[in-house]
Amino acid sequence: MPEVEKVIIVGSGPAGYTAALYTSRAELAPLVAEGFAWGGLLQQTTDVENFPGFPKGIDGPELMMAMREQAERFGSRLVTDMATRVELSDEAGGVHRVWVGDEEHLARTVILAMGAEHKKIGAPGEEELSGRGVSYCATCDAAFFKDMETVIVGGGDSAMEEAMFLAKFASKVTIVNRRDEFRASKIMLERAREVENIEWKTPYVVEEFVAGEGGALASLRLRNVETGDEELAQPVHALDAASR
Repeated sequence: MPEVEKVIIVGSGPAGYTAALYTSRAELAPLVAEGFAWGGLLQQTTDVENFPGFPKGIDGPELMMAMREQAERFGSRLVTDMATRVELSDEAGGVHRVWVGDEEHLARTVILAMGAEHKKIGAPGEEELSGRGVSYCATCDAAFFKDMETVIVGGGDSAMEEAMFLAKFASKVTIVNRRDEFRASKIMLERAREVENIEWKTPYVVEEFVAGEGGALASLRLRNVETGDEELAQPVHALDAASR
C-alpha cells in the first residue's frame, strides 16, 4: 500500500498554488498534481492588473511562475502530470484515493482546485471548427490572424482584454454581444472603445459557425435578439469566443 499523504492538491492555478503555499507552510508537505499545463488560464493572460501587490500590473505567466516557486520553496511537492481519477471516501477520517497518471496515491485530505475552463457558445459548427478558425485564446493565436478580420464573442473583461490584444494583429476586430450593455468593468470597456480597429455589434448572438470550401471557418450566422433578423458576418477568418 502507498504511504498516506496528509494533503493532495489537484490543480495548479492561483487557487491550487495558494492552497499549496498555506498547507506547506503548515508543514503538511502537500503533493500537488499540477497537470501538464500548470498555471491555469493565467498562463494565457497578458497584464494582470487586479491582483493585490502589483500596482503596475504583472504578466500572467510571470505571476504564476512566482506563485509556483513560492509554494515549492516551503515544501510543496509538485508532480507535472494529470490527476486522472479521484475517489473520495464518505467516511469520517476515511482515506481518499487519487490517481496521478497511472500511479495511485492515498490522502487524508484532498483539495480540488481545478480552476476554470473556456466557456463555449454551443452553436453548431463550434466544435468542428475549433482550431480551424475558432480560438479561445487571443494571446496564444493572435499572430496567426495578422491583417485578418476577426470576431470576439462576449461582453465581459475577458472579451475586452482579448479584443485589445487581437487588435494589435488583426485588421479589424468586431465584438459581438447579446446586449447593448456590457458586463465588462468601466475601465476595460473604455480602453477597448479607444482602439480604432475595434467595432461593436449588438444585440446579436452567434447561431452557427459556417465552414468554407477548405473546411476552415468562413463566416458566422448572427441573429438579432430583438428583431430575430439573421445575417452572415463575412468574411470572418477567426473567432475568439472570449465569453468566459
